[in-house]
Amino acid sequence: MALGIVLLRARSASVVGNEVARLGLALERPALRAGILMLASEDVRVSGNVVDEAGPAASLLGLAVGIGVLGPFESTSISDNSARYSGGQPPPPEGRWHALLVQSAAAASLLRFGDAKATVATSDGAVVLTGRTAFAAAARSEHAGVASNTLSGGGQRTTCIVGVTGDVVAQGNQCQHEGEELVGMLLQARSIIATGNRVRGRNKAMLVLDLGANEINFTALGNITAGGTHLGVPGGGLPAIWDPLNVIVP
Repeated sequence: MALGIVLLRARSASVVGNEVARLGLALERPALRAGILMLASEDVRVSGNVVDEAGPAASLLGLAVGIGVLGPFESTSISDNSARYSGGQPPPPEGRWHALLVQSAAAASLLRFGDAKATVATSDGAVVLTGRTAFAAAARSEHAGVASNTLSGGGQRTTCIVGVTGDVVAQGNQCQHEGEELVGMLLQARSIIATGNRVRGRNKAMLVLDLGANEINFTALGNITAGGTHLGVPGGGLPAIWDPLNVIVP
C-alpha cells in the first residue's frame, strides 16, 4: 500500500491544512493508494488539504483514492480540499481512481480497501479488518456535508462518490471528470441537498442523485453540469419542477 495520512477508530478526528503529494510513485502494484484515509471514526472533519500526484502518470493498477472516509461514522464534513491524480492529468484508464470517496459501511456488504483489508457490514454496524487485527464498529447515523472541494478524475470510475445511509448536503463543489464513465459525481443517501455544484467533462459528465425508494427527499438547485443532473439513474433526468433550476453547460 501507499498511504499518506490515515486515521482509524477515532472518536473525533480532524485533518486540516495538509499537502500530500508523490504518493508511492515507484510502486507498480499496490492494492491501495490513499492520500487521506479516515476509517471507522465517529466524527470526522477534513478541510483545506491538497492531494496531488497520487500515482504514476503512465499506469494505475488497483484502487487509488485522494480523500476517503469509510464508515461507520456519525457525521463527516469535507470542505475546501483539492484532490487530483497527477498534475491535472486524468488517471490512466485501466485503474480505479476516486478523488473523493465517502462510503457508508452499510452501503455495500463488503468494502475492500487493500489486501486482507475490508469493512464487512453487519446487522448492527460493521467488522473492520485491517490486515493484522479486526474490530467491531457500531452502526452510526452517517450524515455527510461536502462543500467547496475541487476534484479531478476520470477513466472508468466516478470521480466523486458520497454514499451514506443518512443525509447528504453537497454544495459548491467543482468536479472535472474525463473518461468512459459518464457519472462524474454520485450522491447516494436517505435525503440529498445538492446546490451550486459544477461538473465538467468532454464526455458529458453527469451529476446523479440516488435516493433509493425515497425519491421525494431531495432538492437540486443551481447545479451546472456537462451531462445534466439526474435522479436515480444516469439519463433519468429530474422531475419537471426541478429541471429548469439546473443547467447543462459543456
